[in-house]
Amino acid sequence: MQLRNIPLLMGALLPAVQAALRQHTLTVTNGTSNADGVTRSSWLLNGQTPGPHFVWDEGDDISVTVVNNGPEPITIHWHGIEQYGTPWSDGVPGLAQYPIGPGQNFVYNFTLYQYGFYWYHSHYKMQLDDGLKGTIYIRPSSSRAKPFNQISNDTTVLNQLKAAEINPLMLNVYDYKHYTSEYWMSEWERTNVEQLCIDNIIVNGKGQVKCPDMTVINSLAASYQKPLTNKGCMYPNNTLMFPYPDSKFSCVYPKFRRIM
Repeated sequence: MQLRNIPLLMGALLPAVQAALRQHTLTVTNGTSNADGVTRSSWLLNGQTPGPHFVWDEGDDISVTVVNNGPEPITIHWHGIEQYGTPWSDGVPGLAQYPIGPGQNFVYNFTLYQYGFYWYHSHYKMQLDDGLKGTIYIRPSSSRAKPFNQISNDTTVLNQLKAAEINPLMLNVYDYKHYTSEYWMSEWERTNVEQLCIDNIIVNGKGQVKCPDMTVINSLAASYQKPLTNKGCMYPNNTLMFPYPDSKFSCVYPKFRRIM
């Protein structure tokens, strides 16, 4: 699963803010979500998935209390954020910390020495695929060089670039499945075929199920990918999908090949 963060211009120029102590609480539960109109089991952070979007400043001290009200252990990894002097806050179970058990909580403390777009997610099992994730934007220090004049010398454009640096619009794009990671992993183990066919592409936590005609689907595929299923996926016995001699491709359920 991939998550990409893309900054877009928005808003008026805002004043730079000073470094501070940022305190948050993430209450993790297990419930349901219907990002594209199909309801499925999902992890929720403060009642939503993706979780809250955090906006911090380079140099800030961060303190996030994670409360696990879910049915199994969890951790939170702050993806790409360097943990200078705070390795116990990296969120990797068995390496940086013990998992946070059901009914328990853990406080992540760290200082920001970077800026830019990042994200946070569970590092336990495949929980991030089931919604346990969120996004972060760290605004750069006012002391950072801002060579915007290499892009334009127009005053209006320069002000827009400065505004975007301070207050960007977050655009999250990631793949999405209608089945839980536990179910997908069990099918992988049962068939020895990795279940690579996804159900959707979600933008900012929302999407819709679209079922193009097979003519449209086939027009977008290379010859070595055909034939395709009506879900736009290669069949599990395609040579590109069939690298293991003990794969049981005939056991793959049709629902993993078609739009649900």
